[in-house]
Amino acid sequence: MDRSARRARSVFVFCWAVLLAVRLGLAAVLDLFGDEAYYAWEARHLAPAFSDLPPATALLAALGLGFGPGSPFALRLPFLLLGSLLPWWVVKWSRCFVAERDAWRVGTAAMFLPLFVPVGLLALPEAPLALVTLALALTAREVLARGRARDWLLLGLVLALGFQIHHRFLIPAAGLGLTLIIHPRGRIALRGPWPWIAGVIALAGMLPAWLFEREVFSASLAFQFADRHPWRFGFEGLWHLPIQALITTPLLWLMAWLGLFRLRERLLQDAAAAVMVGVGVFPLLVFAALAPLVDQSRTSLHWPFASFLVLLPAAFLGWSERARGLRLGVFALLGSGSLLAATYLVAASSPYSAARLAAYKAFPEGFVGWRELRGAVKERLQAQSYGALLADNVLLGAQLAFARSHLPLFVLDHPRNAFHGRAVQLRRWGVDEESFRASGSLPALLVVEDEATPFRQRLANYRRLCGLAPTVRWEGELALSGGRRRFLFFRVDRSIEDCRLPPIAYIDRIELEEGPRRVLRVEGWALKEFSGVARVGLLLDGRERGRAEVELPASKVLAQWPFSQDPRHPRVGFRIEVELPPDEPPPRRIGLRLYGADGSVRDFPEQPFASHEPSAAQESG
Repeated sequence: MDRSARRARSVFVFCWAVLLAVRLGLAAVLDLFGDEAYYAWEARHLAPAFSDLPPATALLAALGLGFGPGSPFALRLPFLLLGSLLPWWVVKWSRCFVAERDAWRVGTAAMFLPLFVPVGLLALPEAPLALVTLALALTAREVLARGRARDWLLLGLVLALGFQIHHRFLIPAAGLGLTLIIHPRGRIALRGPWPWIAGVIALAGMLPAWLFEREVFSASLAFQFADRHPWRFGFEGLWHLPIQALITTPLLWLMAWLGLFRLRERLLQDAAAAVMVGVGVFPLLVFAALAPLVDQSRTSLHWPFASFLVLLPAAFLGWSERARGLRLGVFALLGSGSLLAATYLVAASSPYSAARLAAYKAFPEGFVGWRELRGAVKERLQAQSYGALLADNVLLGAQLAFARSHLPLFVLDHPRNAFHGRAVQLRRWGVDEESFRASGSLPALLVVEDEATPFRQRLANYRRLCGLAPTVRWEGELALSGGRRRFLFFRVDRSIEDCRLPPIAYIDRIELEEGPRRVLRVEGWALKEFSGVARVGLLLDGRERGRAEVELPASKVLAQWPFSQDPRHPRVGFRIEVELPPDEPPPRRIGLRLYGADGSVRDFPEQPFASHEPSAAQESG
């Protein structure tokens, strides 16, 4: 190894160690993402298949939790270790294309990809999927180059392992299959019995799921390839390529694709080049072609990550020491993107920083509030006697399951359950709503994640709760991050016929009239099922100010929710005027306080006053 290669290796090892330390630190302080909590729940019910994914992720989660039950860090540890191996395997793969010095540089670039920060950190299937995709590329190269029996056997094992991690692995596997059929060396390699034996080994990876968990295995395939996708054209999918260029950094992304032109003359002679096209380029093109047709409501940014690692060495073909400025530009962009991703996760780990992001779309909702919620639920279970714990959706249920309460846990029917492909699994475990009704486990503490239901559907969702038992009584809420995260608590019992639901409200108009009289006017509506809203208070910087005129007509509420049983419906509008002294600055924050006729009080989150424009609607409930 020459001097420049040793220097590149030293830089790689130093960066790898520093970034590993950063990820370990983040893994220790970052609260659980919803999917992570669900995989931890699966780890307590190990099976050959699950309704969302094959079993490998749950097995890794179980391995981690074996070192520390109830510890997010322990849960993430196996995924962290697998993620830490990725750059080393990228280096190994890169040696098939570039000199030793540049192979270490490719590995350094891989670990600074912005997506590598969460992939090497969270307990999600992306790290093992990326690792097995690189293993597929390396093994396939040996098959094409030598075609030995042991290479075919190893390829079959890699395919079987990949099928146990994610159904998305079928796409690079299909790309490899096409390469073997089209490439001259592939057609030669396919002669003889060993390809058939490798195929049998690969399919054997799916055999336990088909034999013992056929229902959930079929449900998982249907979810990943049919149910979750609209399969109709959507213009937002056209953003796929620009977004991929952005999150892999534009310069590196462009160089990777341009580097393919340097490989075009090597495709017929070089087995590694042919494999790069099949396992790397083919899936990337498939994802780009399908982007306008597939699911846009859930993030798909990470789908091409594993295949992009296979393509990555192409970006470094033909580099020379004279390209120092280009290298600096590539790594400057990579470092900036990686730093931004890490900073975002650091902000998500701090309640203070997360609260500062609450007013923006970048609010890390998936990471925020769960630790506080688990603590609040524990306090309520200690203060009152319950026979069961009830969550209104699967991700909330997974977070409560992670706390490992002694009470049986059930999950209500919710669109989010099917949305994430987990409704079948809940039924299989016997923790769905039907199982709760059959169990008779009352009284129950019901926890509702308010933001999990769109605002227009929230009243109907509240009303539906009344059918759970004779007594469904709202008993308070936990509001976090300036109200951006709200969890409602209900007591579900059979003592008396009584359904008490929380009020909801909406601000239609806010106007500050400047002049001799500075008047702040707020208009909107508020309703509360069965009992009604007795009074509406205006909160300015935490203080209640002004007196509301209530029982004003609200025709659009009648049109939207004609089924409401608020006694004043549809006269549920309100208007509040507050005269501000001439020398008093405008309020920084504004909110509502609703007084129910049944004696309940609910504060809605205060919002920055500066964000309100005249006539602009603002959701308050």
